[in-house]
Formats: sequence, C-alpha cells, structure tokens
Amino acid sequence: MTCREFTERLADHLDGTLPQRSDRAARRHVARCRSCRHYRAHYRATVNAVHALAEWDAVEAESDEAVDLSRLLFALAARSVH
Repeated sequence: MTCREFTERLADHLDGTLPQRSDRAARRHVARCRSCRHYRAHYRATVNAVHALAEWDAVEAESDEAVDLSRLLFALAARSVH
C-alpha cells in the first residue's frame, strides 16, 4: 500500500469498514511509515474535535465564549491536517 492509498482509505480503516485484506495492508503500511502515522494521529485529532463540537448544546453554542472556543477548535483542526 502506498501513502496515497493509505490516506484515501484512512477513514474506512479507522471505522473498521475496510475489507480484511486492505485493513491488514493499511496496518502494515502505517507500521512502517512515520509520515502516515503522523497523518493518522492528526486525522484522529481532527475527527475528535469535530465530534466534540457536534455534541454541544445549541444554547451553549450561542454564547460568545462557546463561539470563540468553536473557532479555536476549528482552527486547530485545520492546522493539524496540513
């Protein structure tokens, strides 16, 4: 598996929806590739930040502090992908 293939299949790999053979190939690749381990860690952090934002109560999201925190989390998530 190449780095490009790994990044294209990462979401399915983390969700557990890759076929078994492809999942094994992804695991072997990430075990050998430092860049893809780094990318996977940032991808997970981004997904976790987005999920945390989605769980906010609508009333809290209207406050100035919540909006500021939301902007900060999105900025951090965007930086972690690059």
